[in-house]
Amino acid sequence: MSNTRSHGQNGRRRALSRRRFIESGAALATLPPALATAMATVVTAPARAAGVKALIIVQQPGSLRTVDPGRASEVDAAAISRALYDSLLSLNGADPAPGYATNWTVSPDGLTYTFDLHPDWKFSDGTSVTPDDYIFSCHRQRNNKSDASWLLGNVDSITKSGPNQIKIVLKKLDVDFLKLVPNPSLAVTNAAVVRAHGGTDAADAATTDTATTWLDQHSVGTGPFMIDHWDRGSEMVLRANPYYWGKKTFDTVVFRFVQDPTTQRDLLLRGDAHIAVNLTPDLAADLLKRGPASKTAVASVPALGIAYLGFNAKASGPIGQPKAWEAIRCAIDYEGLKEIYLGGGQLTGSIVPPQLPNALPVAEGMKQDIPKAKAALAALGMPNGFSFKLTYGADQIIQNVPATDVVQKVKEDLAAVGITADLIGEPLTQELTDYRAGKPEAVLHLWAVDFPGWTDFLPVYAPGGHVALARQNWAVDSSPEANEIAELTAKAVASLDPKEQIEPALQAQRLINQHGPYAWLFETNYQLGYRTDVVKTLAVDLLSFFNIPTSEFG
Repeated sequence: MSNTRSHGQNGRRRALSRRRFIESGAALATLPPALATAMATVVTAPARAAGVKALIIVQQPGSLRTVDPGRASEVDAAAISRALYDSLLSLNGADPAPGYATNWTVSPDGLTYTFDLHPDWKFSDGTSVTPDDYIFSCHRQRNNKSDASWLLGNVDSITKSGPNQIKIVLKKLDVDFLKLVPNPSLAVTNAAVVRAHGGTDAADAATTDTATTWLDQHSVGTGPFMIDHWDRGSEMVLRANPYYWGKKTFDTVVFRFVQDPTTQRDLLLRGDAHIAVNLTPDLAADLLKRGPASKTAVASVPALGIAYLGFNAKASGPIGQPKAWEAIRCAIDYEGLKEIYLGGGQLTGSIVPPQLPNALPVAEGMKQDIPKAKAALAALGMPNGFSFKLTYGADQIIQNVPATDVVQKVKEDLAAVGITADLIGEPLTQELTDYRAGKPEAVLHLWAVDFPGWTDFLPVYAPGGHVALARQNWAVDSSPEANEIAELTAKAVASLDPKEQIEPALQAQRLINQHGPYAWLFETNYQLGYRTDVVKTLAVDLLSFFNIPTSEFG
């Protein structure tokens, strides 16, 4: 989610209003042409219908487990978190912009970050925000050992360096650190209130912190809304934060959890919902055909997330072998997948989305090659094919594309060369648990962006990366090729100079495409339906489905 490596690394920055994010022409101008064009189309609509006091959003519950920012990591929580909490920085398109921090400086070696903080922000209970609140929030997030605790794994220290200033020192260079900071998992929370309800930032927080249950029914942030109640599987109701620092919009926001995308579309058409999050590609196309008379529109923008097949390098049987991965990669009809994802996706060159720096060109992406697939099977010693178990989230919508449709297409493609994919559909929450433990032989999965930088992708999926190792069991010493990829990746992330990053990053991706335990299927798009008589500007946040604080309502 960035167009140049230098963004966010240039020392002190001019304070920018968060309201400029996405809807401003200046923000769009900083984006790559394809991404800027997509975002530019997300603004239209007449004034809001008179008397509308509550914004109603329908979305699937998906992987939503908690909205405690210290423990939430799933993409289904991101839009809700954005409505409840603010982070140290926000996003201006794909680049870091002021949030709780008004401006910042970066040391020449890229290891020390000093942030000047807004002196007047208040939490939703009216108490003032202090540097100590942010420090507590970060320490709690890291020490509870949740799935997103790795975000601060490279931080050596976070200290108060002035009445309204903090200093963050890194252990080693992270060229995308400023793009990581806006993640909603690093939101600022009211330390005194969290402590009063069982929260702690101590080293043993993983076993002693008990605040999550309370935080799932109450919020202690600085966002425009606060939790009224959450009925799991039914709805979450938010009410306006009277102390919010920004523009006021609705009195109430209601997230209704509606599993069926068709029902979401119908609620939108009737005006019983104002935003529908999980429209499948065919339903989004249907709304587009209906045109302005329906008082609905569709926002579509690259989501910077990659749908892929991942193979377990330590699985027993043929699926644990590189030649099996090659056979599967070459058997998949990537062009044919377009008929499934329609406007909900596009081709990718490799793991780094095409809109980001150091992405492998789409033209170099994986392609169907049946003769090569058969040759790989012969080299494997199984010319007639083999079978393996392919696990997926049976209830998962990959942004807007049903996972069931994708695995059925993959199964058909593989059958053409004699490979049998035994489909194992699990609830998404179970699939996530199993995959994070490295249990399945193979999975269909989505890597949803944590921060808008290429280092959120390549180092994570290179041998020894925290996804590659924990989920694929792909270690640096797995093979000479794995070692070479790891060395190239390490070279790419070791420099602040974009010119020194690009060649090793591209070559690492080429080798991953040839030798890695993956098949990159497509990059996902957000496709959200919305009511044009209520929503004036639907801001699509690159870290979540959409961003309520920066959207505009008529």
